[in-house]
Amino acid sequence: LWYRLLATGGACLYEPRAVVFHHHRSDWPGLRRQMRAYMKGHVAALVVQYDNFGDRGNIIRIWIKLPAYFLRTFLRTLFDGPPGRIGILAAEVEGWLAGLQFLLRFGWRKRRALPRQNLV
Repeated sequence: LWYRLLATGGACLYEPRAVVFHHHRSDWPGLRRQMRAYMKGHVAALVVQYDNFGDRGNIIRIWIKLPAYFLRTFLRTLFDGPPGRIGILAAEVEGWLAGLQFLLRFGWRKRRALPRQNLV
């Protein structure tokens, strides 16, 4: 919703007094599942946003920014990472790969109409 709002010229207002209730995962397998699902949904949302608005930045994020993040995180974790971080990163990569199905299976995607051309 927020992306559609911003992409169509709307504005979002930051409200620092907003309260969000949340809880932390109590185990690593739960966090792993959450991170895989989060990344799968994130990639799917980027595909939908690209299909709806044509912003190529969404595709750049999928193919360039996210893999660069995975590589940076992997290298950082090798030398100075907390225990278990590699497993969480693996779940993120699995989610990214699962989310790519929305990009690569064209039958699932919205077909964008060609831009209107004024006929004179």
